[in-house]
Amino acid sequence: MQHDFDSALALEVKRELAARYFGFRKLIEDDIRDYDARLHQSAATLENRIGFDLIRIYILLKDDALIHDFFKLTGLEERLFHDVWLYESANIRRRVFAGQRVRGLTRAGRFHNLLLDTYDLLVDHVAQYREEVEQLANERLDIAEEIDQFQRQNDLGVIMGFFRALDGGGENLGGSMAVAITPNADQGLANKLRLSPPAPTESVLPLLPPLPHSSDISRQLKQLSQRALPLHEDLDLKVLCRPLEDSELPQSP
Repeated sequence: MQHDFDSALALEVKRELAARYFGFRKLIEDDIRDYDARLHQSAATLENRIGFDLIRIYILLKDDALIHDFFKLTGLEERLFHDVWLYESANIRRRVFAGQRVRGLTRAGRFHNLLLDTYDLLVDHVAQYREEVEQLANERLDIAEEIDQFQRQNDLGVIMGFFRALDGGGENLGGSMAVAITPNADQGLANKLRLSPPAPTESVLPLLPPLPHSSDISRQLKQLSQRALPLHEDLDLKVLCRPLEDSELPQSP
């Protein structure tokens, strides 16, 4: 009778410890999943917003020397989403400019305003992106701290030793922690269950510097547009930026 009582008590203690361990572990795993989802959402934002802004600017400037001067002017160090075929694809040009606002009385004025408006969008999108990256970096630090604290407070070697002390083998544990609780298996189980911090933010998202406001570099942007305009002899911005027609929309497979 006493043996049955001790066994039942030991089993209950082990179940409570296992529930506590895996309960806290699941909270951290949920945080990691949320972080990973936000990380990849920010990567999609980078492509769909900043990527499209930069592609428009590349197409407008067209010349590598002008693009180099633009990067030097703005402090950008990496040519994100840059590929020369963008300049040659009428389909790409049409899609990225469709629906963009065209303003100005002259051809030169419309061209400069489109470059300026696109740059202003880029400035705003980069600022939003930098905030997201900073939030994600801080979130990762919090998760790494949670993991460190969790693993210090839940040493699996100590837990397994305690289980063995309760019943000399742990055959009654059941559930996830019943995989192996012998001394030789403790380290392997600890390694298997060890939590690792999520991927560093910068391993997925490039770090972008804050961009100067257009009012601070208006003269240089004007010079860039004046140098780029002669490269587009046949460009009609009103045609390029009109909304896509049904026949131009991507077709569902």
